[in-house]
Amino acid sequence: DLMKDAMANSVIIPTLRELTPREIEYLDAMAPDEGPSQTSDIARRMGVSMTNASNLRRRLIAFGAIREVRLGRVEFDIPLLRDFLRENVRRY
Repeated sequence: DLMKDAMANSVIIPTLRELTPREIEYLDAMAPDEGPSQTSDIARRMGVSMTNASNLRRRLIAFGAIREVRLGRVEFDIPLLRDFLRENVRRY
């Protein structure tokens, strides 16, 4: 759809290009969840320690890609990012 394509081209793809592969992996690990993601689930999916996942989380929050909604839970802060990641697995 036109709106999704415009959002992908003007916001999502340029944003992903500024992130490290590990930061993108963190976002990919959030994508399967329907709502806010549990930080411990993300760490488990990535196969990393909670400390490593927390460092990535902190950087992604500072960047504006995600936000903390409550202790230990984060959600996407860029509209349609979850859908984009689900539909474009590693094609960006």
